Amino acid sequence: MADLLKKNHKGGLIQASDIDLTNEEIRSELLELVDREFRSALEADIIGKDANAAGLDRQSPQMTEWRIATGLATTAFLYTCEAGNGSRGATLAELHLTAARPEIDFGTIPGVILQIKERFHFINTEGERFRFSTTPNLNRILLDAKNGVDDQQVRERLEAEIRKLLSQAPLSPYIWPEGPGDIADSASNKVVVMPPERTFTATNQGDSQQAVLDILTKSGTTHRTRRNTLVFLVAEEAEVSMLKEGIRGLLAAESVDTNRERHNLSKTQVTQLQAEKGTAAKGVRQQILRAYRHAAWGGSNGEPLKALDMGQPPASTDQNLTDLVVAFLKEKQKYLEQIASILLVHPTKFKVWPDEEPVLSLKALPGYFRNFTHLPILRDDDVLKQSIVDGVRAGHFALCEGACAGDAKVMHFKAALSPEGVMLEEGYLLVRPDLAEQKLEAEKTKAAGGTSVGTVTPTPTPGIGQPTPDSTSTTVVPGTGTPPVGGTTVTPPGGTETEAQRDAGHGRGASGIPWPSR
Repeated sequence: MADLLKKNHKGGLIQASDIDLTNEEIRSELLELVDREFRSALEADIIGKDANAAGLDRQSPQMTEWRIATGLATTAFLYTCEAGNGSRGATLAELHLTAARPEIDFGTIPGVILQIKERFHFINTEGERFRFSTTPNLNRILLDAKNGVDDQQVRERLEAEIRKLLSQAPLSPYIWPEGPGDIADSASNKVVVMPPERTFTATNQGDSQQAVLDILTKSGTTHRTRRNTLVFLVAEEAEVSMLKEGIRGLLAAESVDTNRERHNLSKTQVTQLQAEKGTAAKGVRQQILRAYRHAAWGGSNGEPLKALDMGQPPASTDQNLTDLVVAFLKEKQKYLEQIASILLVHPTKFKVWPDEEPVLSLKALPGYFRNFTHLPILRDDDVLKQSIVDGVRAGHFALCEGACAGDAKVMHFKAALSPEGVMLEEGYLLVRPDLAEQKLEAEKTKAAGGTSVGTVTPTPTPGIGQPTPDSTSTTVVPGTGTPPVGGTTVTPPGGTETEAQRDAGHGRGASGIPWPSR
């Protein structure tokens, strides 16, 4: 009473939570009732300069004014000292009763009690009772274990956890490359997870962007051709430190569980530890998904890199990193599992078949989608095959056998065929419908026994990566695609370059990628 009077106690009632354990005289009296070994527990949780109670009370002005956390912890200690009850501690109702005041919001005290349970080092909970102990509780054991985890352990475990969240298909995973040489210039689609040191922020990409561009444009010391097979995942800088802390906590929980006998854990603590491990594992998974939220790929229209924030996934999602990035690419029309056949001939959409070109090489076509970053990434070659099947059936083009327009022989046109019948290799072409009609008409004439000779005059100007016709006008025997015996073939000294080829020079496109060979 004297101590409270000296401190101008302003509460309407004197409650157990009002007792000030920083007063040495009061504290000594209480320690005589229990054990002086409780002094270290009080230092850690109530009376020390950096005590847990003091830290909680600094969270808000109301908590600072009424010392709510300190009062609740004091109450738990007083109930621990109480004789005759076996030091069972205080119930939730008793804690609430001894700390409640008209000036304190009704919902504040339960929230503080929960934080005490999670953060204090010497308060143990048995059921719904809170009591002090001279031995550290699970929180303190876990904290000591976290302090023993080094940065290399965190890094190794983070890499392992990221691998768990990546599928092997449809994007082949590459984790934390050190440079361009770590990523193969292969035909498979890939997702490249950048190291946690290479981060993006909302306003700055800095050196991380250059590291991504180096991989995008180079394969070791050579030029990378298949740029459009790469998608990058880059972590948000603000999330990385929280992610590493979550990994550290998971490693600590696993370490304590492995050494539970040395820590002399009670059955209650073992149960709490299993719950802590599960929560930590789920937390790490969610933190990885939150951190690696920036997707990037080769840009177009003068933009070297396209980088977008995928946003934060729902906390309840069961998708992994691969699922999330593929779904995002589909949303942005960057990753396609099917193509409308009309897009292959559209003059301004994909631009893989220029208007002036009568044929499109099927050997070259897959390479366009792997090389040029203005095009979408295709799931696989079956997407192209199905699109060709649809286009042949619809009459958008014909599937032919041959090396150029002059010797192309129509195999399928306005007819059904299976994707297995489409060969994306040398000697197969797509031919525009008007030329296909001419060739089929010539076949009919030949089959009817006619002797007329047809002349096919394709436009000679080649498109991107297209074969150059051998002549501007070739006389052929109808239905055969070959000059008649004794016929005359006029052969110019070469084909004509397109404007894009002249601008790029020496067979390279605007992005610097060599045109696919026939």
